[in-house]
Amino acid sequence: MLYPSVDLSDVNKVFARGIELTKEAVLLELIASGADNGLLDSVEKWSSPPFLVDADLLREKVKRAAVETSYRRYYRWRTKLNKRIRLLLCFGWHY
Repeated sequence: MLYPSVDLSDVNKVFARGIELTKEAVLLELIASGADNGLLDSVEKWSSPPFLVDADLLREKVKRAAVETSYRRYYRWRTKLNKRIRLLLCFGWHY
């Protein structure tokens, strides 16, 4: 199978920046609400994973989805064909 070569590093950077902005907003809310220092420290120390979109995992999921989709289409086609054959056989058609 052929798969396009896609560089997801920019996508991961955008997600990481979004997470950092969310973390900053949460910290500001915690400070404003008077949260204890232990909670503030744990939120400050938390860091996002090094990548959020795994190209290999994404490729595997797309591959599996393509196989499942093609099988379902084949199964529906074959089921319809079998019904038509049974109907024709009821009317005396021979193959």
